[in-house]
Amino acid sequence: MDPDISDTITALQQQGAVLIRGYRSQLELTQALQAAIDAGKPAIVQPTTKSMRLFFNTSGFKMMMQEVLEGLTDYQLVIPPNCYGTRLLMAIAPRIE
Repeated sequence: MDPDISDTITALQQQGAVLIRGYRSQLELTQALQAAIDAGKPAIVQPTTKSMRLFFNTSGFKMMMQEVLEGLTDYQLVIPPNCYGTRLLMAIAPRIE
């Protein structure tokens, strides 16, 4: 994984980021991410290897995450949804105004 991505993840974890690893439906994922944003915490979506199979490929993950992001408010995208190394990953944080 890119060192910059690793450093960003570490920084988000130090800020108390919510980590979502297992598979969630689009609605469950939207609710979990919005709850984290509303609580003022960043959130990291990093599916486990087993749940990654449910997305089939990187484009499927990107498409689902884009649809989830469209349902969120008051956030900023920190790490765009993509495959980094061998892991699917996306991270958001509360919008700083």
